[in-house]
Amino acid sequence: DDFRIARISTGRLVSQALKGYSSFFSCKRLGISVSDEDFEVLTDEKWSSYILSQIISNAVKYTPEEGSIEIWSEKDSLETSIFIKNQGKGILPQDIERIFQKGFTSSEDRQGAKSTGYGLYLSKKLSDLLGHSLAVESEPGKYAVFRLTFFNAASNLTKM
Repeated sequence: DDFRIARISTGRLVSQALKGYSSFFSCKRLGISVSDEDFEVLTDEKWSSYILSQIISNAVKYTPEEGSIEIWSEKDSLETSIFIKNQGKGILPQDIERIFQKGFTSSEDRQGAKSTGYGLYLSKKLSDLLGHSLAVESEPGKYAVFRLTFFNAASNLTKM
């Protein structure tokens, strides 16, 4: 119930979410590419930044040393999306539908004590509560790309 919806730029959301991760990027020698594209969306800044920070945290965790992470935004007439793509082992096909489930960590690598299975679960719940969409696609052994989509005001009005 702690939502405050306002117009906010995708660039600001991304920069808020990246705060505190510079030492992790440096330690793992990760490259980061952040697009200059900046669009305005209607959302709650605190909770959308939380969602993005959870995705960035996972991207850092699962990108191998000297790998890279890409962040960009796209907009069309109905929606605006922020994409976060990381290199690495990706997500197994059988896990794609389960990664947003409460407590799910992986069907293969379960020894990671730092994985609780709550970060993406909470991110998905918050995304749904905000009326946004959180989705993922992956190619195992190559990448995972998460997409947080904000539906433009005009499209929300036509749905009513």
